[in-house]
Amino acid sequence: MRLSKNAPIWASARSRVIGLLLIFCAVALTIFYFYDLSIARAIYRPNTAFGAILDGLAPGFAPFIASFLFCTLAHTGKFRIAVIPEWIAAALCALITVYECNHYGELHLTWTQQLLFSAVLLGVLVLLSVFCAPDSDELRRLTLCATVMIVSVLLITEVMKEIWGRQRFCTMTDPARDFTDWLTIQGHPVSDAFKSFPSGHVANGSAVLLLLRFPRAFRSLRRFRSGLVCLVGATILLTAISRMVEGMHFASDVTAGFLIALLCYTLVSSDWFDRLAARLTRHW
Repeated sequence: MRLSKNAPIWASARSRVIGLLLIFCAVALTIFYFYDLSIARAIYRPNTAFGAILDGLAPGFAPFIASFLFCTLAHTGKFRIAVIPEWIAAALCALITVYECNHYGELHLTWTQQLLFSAVLLGVLVLLSVFCAPDSDELRRLTLCATVMIVSVLLITEVMKEIWGRQRFCTMTDPARDFTDWLTIQGHPVSDAFKSFPSGHVANGSAVLLLLRFPRAFRSLRRFRSGLVCLVGATILLTAISRMVEGMHFASDVTAGFLIALLCYTLVSSDWFDRLAARLTRHW
């Protein structure tokens, strides 16, 4: 199915915005090299409701989006052989969503309760999928793009954390002595207190960038492109601020986390990846 005549305009605008964001990240990392510690001292406000809420919600953004896509894909392909793995993937992503929110939000839910909430979440997604009228080809490509992006962001972030070993601001007893700039590589972290760079919450939470591609698969969303842009921007910005307020990350950490997600999103949104995804999902 061909996109609307406004699609090329949005594609061109998207390319310009991505280019500006890449430049912004590069400039921000340069500035934060000198001012990371002073910014952290100024913004640090531990144990706030704002920080706690985003701390629990942000890790669930990526698996929630993946669960919705797999659920919708399974619901629209009742007679395909792949429908069983798709339902399994949807259920697994729903469980991961609840687990991540429980773990980072410190809800202290038992495994039985987590399974129950996962079933409820999956049921809600099934109801949502009933009212969706997606372009099946675009939906399959979007699901593949989302999977590649989410997995890539997770792997890159975790590898970088293991290499950098930067200490979190909230765990420093003497910031003037313990602080290291983001370019200094410390080596393998001895604990979670030394996994500050880059921000996993922001990197994984920036999976909401995938919402910008939803109008290609869901025609009903094409009139809400501007609203989706505002939602995505606000979500990423608030997540980044919350991590800095909690002292879990420096400004350079959240910038690097967003940059990782942005680069992965740029990759899966490129024309050549679209063509590759079309070939891979042709018989899916």
